[in-house]
Amino acid sequence: MKINGKLITVNVDQVEPNDYNFNVMTPALLAKERESLTRFGMVKPPLVWEPITGHYIIIDGEHRYSVLKDAGETEITVRNLGKIELKEAKQLTILLNEIRGEPDYTKLTSLFGSLDSLTVEDISKILPYSAEEVTAMVDSAGFDWGEYDFSREPEEPKKPSAEYVEIVCRIPDEDVGPIKEKTDALCEKHGFYDKSAPVQLGKLFDHMLINTQEAPAE
Repeated sequence: MKINGKLITVNVDQVEPNDYNFNVMTPALLAKERESLTRFGMVKPPLVWEPITGHYIIIDGEHRYSVLKDAGETEITVRNLGKIELKEAKQLTILLNEIRGEPDYTKLTSLFGSLDSLTVEDISKILPYSAEEVTAMVDSAGFDWGEYDFSREPEEPKKPSAEYVEIVCRIPDEDVGPIKEKTDALCEKHGFYDKSAPVQLGKLFDHMLINTQEAPAE
C-alpha cells in the first residue's frame, strides 16, 4: 500500500519520539546535527504519524526534532502520514534507518576534493567524518585510484604465513594518518582481512602491484 503524507507545521509539544527507535547518536554526531540545522535549516523534516488527532509520533527524524526542541523552538515542520497502523510506522522506522547504500570511496574522495573552497574544519563540523579523515580524502582527491584494476582477485601467497618477510620503510610522521586511513579503507573495500595488520597491508600492496605492472614488450 502506498502511503501519502503532507507537510504541516505544528507546535513542538504536539510531537514526541516513539518508544522503539534503535538509532543512537553519539554526542559528536549530535553536535554535527546542530551545526547542520543552524546552517541549512530543516532540509529533511521529521516523518510522523497521527494515532490521535493533533498528536504526532516520530517515525524518522528524532534527533533533528530533539535539537530543535533543545534550542527552544516552539514550532516544527513535519511530514505527516496520518492515521496509519502502528506496524506500518515500525516498519518505516526500520526501513529508513537501515536501507541505504555504501560509499564509493573513489567518488567520495573526488567529491571532497571539489569542496576546496571550504576549510577542513568547516566541512568536518557537519559531516560524519573527523578533520583528519576529511584531510586525508581531500589530499588524495587528485590521485587517480581508478588506474588500479581491483576487479581481479589477488593471487594467494605461495609461501605460508610463517615465512612472510617484513619490509621496513620510512615515511614522514605527518603522512602516517592519511596513509593508514586510505589503506584501511581499501583493505576493507577489497576484503583483505588478517589478524596481522602488516600481512593485511602487504596483501593490498601485492594486489596493487599485480594490477599496475606494465605489459611485457612485444
